[in-house]
Amino acid sequence: MRQVFRQLPWIHPQIDPRIQQFFNQYGRYLRLKQGASIFNGGDAGEIALVLCGLGVFSFPDKHLKNHYLSLIPPGSLMGDVDGLTHESVNVYDSAFRDSEVRLIKRDIFRDFLIQNPELLHAHTLSVIAHHESCMEALIANSTLTLPDRLQVLYASLAASFGKTTEKKSFVSIPLTLTAVELSAFVNASRQSVSSVHTEIESNGDIVRKKGETQLSKKFIDGCFDWLENGVQPSVRIRKRREKPSAS
Repeated sequence: MRQVFRQLPWIHPQIDPRIQQFFNQYGRYLRLKQGASIFNGGDAGEIALVLCGLGVFSFPDKHLKNHYLSLIPPGSLMGDVDGLTHESVNVYDSAFRDSEVRLIKRDIFRDFLIQNPELLHAHTLSVIAHHESCMEALIANSTLTLPDRLQVLYASLAASFGKTTEKKSFVSIPLTLTAVELSAFVNASRQSVSSVHTEIESNGDIVRKKGETQLSKKFIDGCFDWLENGVQPSVRIRKRREKPSAS
């Protein structure tokens, strides 16, 4: 499902447990209803640790259509980038489903990281991983067909949230996505997503129940992943360099 980086597309990575501990100790507890956002960037910028539920990192285009760049699962941060840089940008960190978070003002978080260089380094790596996940999603949307994009999205969700079911050939994720939500992930119209999704369901590869989605392992294991199926770039480079020159 990955084509360039090591992060799963559309999924925020978890942060260092020591940073999680800081939020749990000093953060203000808050319940976010579905659709509610934290303050992104600027003087009032906030950072939030997701405790339970699910957040989403998104932006609106010029037609005010929302596009989802990545999901923010428990153990991950909302506002991790602009909360640190102090810049206001055209993104939103909001609750994808009703969520519970620990909220800290950006100035407090920045001072904490400055006083703890080791954790500043750990947070920097987390921010890089976060953007690699978003870039993987953008790469998928620009190189894959719609059926393949949906397959990769579900495979990524299964790798992050999947649990075994009574049917050994299926994996369950505790989430059901509407055609509108899916279209915001895979950059397609609702009608196109609905048509392709219906076909996948008719093949028996996706079974949606209340509050969960069951995915056949055959369906999600069919994705190409460069780490599992491809040749390491360093190997290709070495072979190229070792190629004997013409005499």
